[in-house]
Amino acid sequence: MKQLAPIATKLGKLIPMLSSDKDGEVVAAARAIGRALNGAGLDYHVLAAAVTTPPVPVYPTFKPAAPARPYPKSAAGSHDPARLQHLAHALFCESLIHRLRANEADFITSMIERLSAGRSATEKQAAWLDAIYRRLTGRGR
Repeated sequence: MKQLAPIATKLGKLIPMLSSDKDGEVVAAARAIGRALNGAGLDYHVLAAAVTTPPVPVYPTFKPAAPARPYPKSAAGSHDPARLQHLAHALFCESLIHRLRANEADFITSMIERLSAGRSATEKQAAWLDAIYRRLTGRGR
């Protein structure tokens, strides 16, 4: 139970002492457990409930993937092979966006918008996009 969490470590050390073959040690351990419980505002009933209540299973949460981007609309320069190649690289990088730094993820998103609108990448943008793509594909630096 969550109530026992603050004193779980202490209880974990005291409970095995209850197995001692010396009565004085068993009584001392029981009293120490009682003091630990009282100090946390709890009692033996809470401890007994924690031991007898089956644990609630914790299931991993599912986070759905982002929806796929629509195919880019036809725009001026839509047949520019360099722009289409950059768009393909940017879309690939977006599929692995969880592996990118925040500034790279922002850059990839902006490049997809730019290239999908029919605008080409500048030389500097193309170089950075290619560097990110090569790093993600393992094709050298």
